[in-house]
Amino acid sequence: MPMTLTIRDLAAFAEVTTRTIRHYHDIGLMPPAGRDGSGQRIYVPADAVRLVRIRNLLEAGFSLNDILDVLPPGAGEIDRDVYGATRRRVGRRLDAEEKALRARRRRLGELADPDRIGLPTEATGLLGEWRRIGVRDELIAATRATWTVCAVVFPDRFHERLRYGAADLADPEYRQLLTAVSGLWDADPDDPAVEHTARRLAAYLRATYGPDRTQFVTPDSAVVDSVIEFYPPALVRFNQLVYRLYVDDAGQ
Repeated sequence: MPMTLTIRDLAAFAEVTTRTIRHYHDIGLMPPAGRDGSGQRIYVPADAVRLVRIRNLLEAGFSLNDILDVLPPGAGEIDRDVYGATRRRVGRRLDAEEKALRARRRRLGELADPDRIGLPTEATGLLGEWRRIGVRDELIAATRATWTVCAVVFPDRFHERLRYGAADLADPEYRQLLTAVSGLWDADPDDPAVEHTARRLAAYLRATYGPDRTQFVTPDSAVVDSVIEFYPPALVRFNQLVYRLYVDDAGQ
C-alpha cells in the first residue's frame, strides 16, 4: 500500500499551515486531495514534493501566479522554457522592487528630522538658513506648513519659488527683510511697522523681479484659507498689504 499523509502531516513536512494548503487547493496550485474511508484528505509523497517546490519558489520571489505558470495543474515536471521565462520576469520585478526599496531607504534617511516630512530637501535647507540668520521658530513653522500645502497644489510654481528664495537669501537686504518680518509675529496688526515692512518687501520684489512676477503670490483662495490659521493677525495684514502693493499696483 502506498505511503499516505494527512493534511497535518503534509503541512508539518513542508513547514506551512493547513490553511495555506487549502488555499492552494482553491486556486488550483495543489491537485485535489484523495479521501480515506472517513472522508479525511490524504496525500501522497508527490504532493509533498510539489508543496516544497512551491514554498521554495515563493522564498525566491515568485508570486502564486508565477508558480501557476511554472507548475500548472496536472503538470508533473517543470517545463524548462516556461521556467526560464518566468524566472527572468521575476528577476525584473525584484530589480524594480529593490530600486524602490533603495529610494524608500534614502527618503527615510532624509526624514531623520520630523520637520522634513512633506517637503523636499531644498525647502528644509532653506528654512534651516532662515533659522541660522535669526528668523523666529514660529514663522519657520508657519512657513513650513504653507510650503507643504503649496508643494502639493502648485508643485511647479513651488519649486520655482525655492530657486528664487535661495537666490534672495544671498542678498543682505533680503536677509534683513526676513528678520524684520519675523519681528512682526507678536505685533499689533495696526502697528506702523507692519505697513512699513510690507512696503519694503514690495519695493524689494519690484526692484529684483520687476512688476510682473505675480507667480510669487498664490491666487488660489482655498490654499490661502487652509494656511491662514498658522499666522497671527499682524502677518495676515502684512501679506495682504504686500499683495496690494506689489501685485495689485503692478497691474495698474
